[in-house]
Amino acid sequence: MDEVISALNKKFGKTIIQPASKMKGLEIERISTGIISLDIETGGGLPKSRLIEIYGHESSGKTYVCLHTVAEAQKQLNKKCLWIDMEGVFDPEWSKKVGVNLDLLDLAKPETAEQAGTILDTATRSNNYSIIILDSVAAMLPQEDLDKAMDDSERIGNRAMVNNRIVRKLQSALNAREDGEIPNETMVIFINQVRENIGVVYGNPDETPGGKGIRFMASIRIEMRRSDLIKETPLDGETGKTPDGKMIIGVTIKFKTTKNKTACPLKTGQFILYTDRERLGQVDRVDEITRYGIMSGVIKHAGPSYSIGERKFLGKEALGDFLKENPEEIVKIYEEVKKIYV
Repeated sequence: MDEVISALNKKFGKTIIQPASKMKGLEIERISTGIISLDIETGGGLPKSRLIEIYGHESSGKTYVCLHTVAEAQKQLNKKCLWIDMEGVFDPEWSKKVGVNLDLLDLAKPETAEQAGTILDTATRSNNYSIIILDSVAAMLPQEDLDKAMDDSERIGNRAMVNNRIVRKLQSALNAREDGEIPNETMVIFINQVRENIGVVYGNPDETPGGKGIRFMASIRIEMRRSDLIKETPLDGETGKTPDGKMIIGVTIKFKTTKNKTACPLKTGQFILYTDRERLGQVDRVDEITRYGIMSGVIKHAGPSYSIGERKFLGKEALGDFLKENPEEIVKIYEEVKKIYV
């Protein structure tokens, strides 16, 4: 057996086969999304060297999560990211509000799926980007369909075949190892939309376009959904009131890890995203850490009183005010919560 392994290593690389205990890069290293609930429910953040799919309806927070993850990766690793903008909707101003450093973000705007696939494969193999975002799978247009007139029918399954080929090449790129030892550390995130599967009477009619190859190859799939609106009394001079006389200042985003090969799957969570006023583009970290702090027991709760160590608070509002004024306490509580849940 040693002779066989030696021959294969000589032919394909010095470490194409070796004991799993000696293989470098098998441990799962993660990048934080910057969103407490999402980090906890995915097992500590999104893993490097893996394909992630984030999908959902419009305005469900898909792009926001990706931008927030890019911003965290830039802070954590000080390494460039790549955004492949198939939809042509990348907004630099919104990205900056979320915290993205545009000097550390390259932007590609391919016209066809084949161009996007070539960029994706080449960029991944270079191992020069910490994260590559493809926005979105649903917008991938094969060259064959682009060349056809609008009154010509598309070939059935053409988009799925092209996308599946891209994913196969991508998995090969993510398996690549420099000098046979250093693993590729690029994380690839596919943003995808949903379509209604006509004829489904029972169960979820939502279906992701682009073929089934992506869902099989992805290490994590996260479904995003928009939930309750956050409303407040309008300030003087504000426009855009709802019929009930309130102003929409945020939205509750719910998510579910429909697949996770790096931690326990089928986890659910939520976070509040502010879309107006001084907290535009921010997640309510106080709400997140309060919920997880109470669930984990790090924050003690009895009736109307709350306590963190020796500090006691009467009412949830008093606790929230303290955490807003002392953001370093949120970090301390989060570290304790991670010991329990991650």
